[in-house]
Amino acid sequence: MTVKILKQIGIFLVCLIASQFIMYYFVDDYIINVVSSAIIFISGRLILAVVLWVVVNLLFGSRKSNFSIKNYRTQFVSFYIIYLVLLVSIVFFKDGVYHRQYNFIPLLNLFKHQNVNNNIFIINIISNIFMFIPLGIVALLFTKNKIFNSLQVFLYTSLFIELIQFIFKRGVFDIDDIILNTIGGFIGVYLTYKFLSKAKNQSKNQSPYKS
Repeated sequence: MTVKILKQIGIFLVCLIASQFIMYYFVDDYIINVVSSAIIFISGRLILAVVLWVVVNLLFGSRKSNFSIKNYRTQFVSFYIIYLVLLVSIVFFKDGVYHRQYNFIPLLNLFKHQNVNNNIFIINIISNIFMFIPLGIVALLFTKNKIFNSLQVFLYTSLFIELIQFIFKRGVFDIDDIILNTIGGFIGVYLTYKFLSKAKNQSKNQSPYKS
């Protein structure tokens, strides 16, 4: 199990390096014309790396009949380890050190940013959503009971990140971030669900046994 996890971590790191080159040479110039945020750039690379990683596992795991957590537990654990490390790294290396603050009132701080600076308002929303789209893509592929277990993954991960920020004074424990992270996760779930549904329908239509 440990060797398999290390192998998957290596594959994901290669996909991450590939995504860095693709984003740097073909995408970054377009993003910077819209918004300039380190989290957006990092999230874009994460999303592309996840897509590449899933494609690699689908191609080399094609001999397995079901793409499920039973057959792909190693891939999911490997991805989650890397993803969590990257999220924590973003928290620790972002600009600014804060006092321990918290907000349990939904949408309170979110719209305060809009009143002060509309760009901060937009960046805050986009970055928190984009950060969890990769997790949503993978969560649907590797969790049982689909939506319910995916929801737990998003909530627990977001809660962990918010607690890290609060404990180490690297940000505000904010209920708005948890809400936006969960929305981002569900966007990833929705995109993956639509893709798999379309692929499944095309497979049925191309089946030689279709009457």
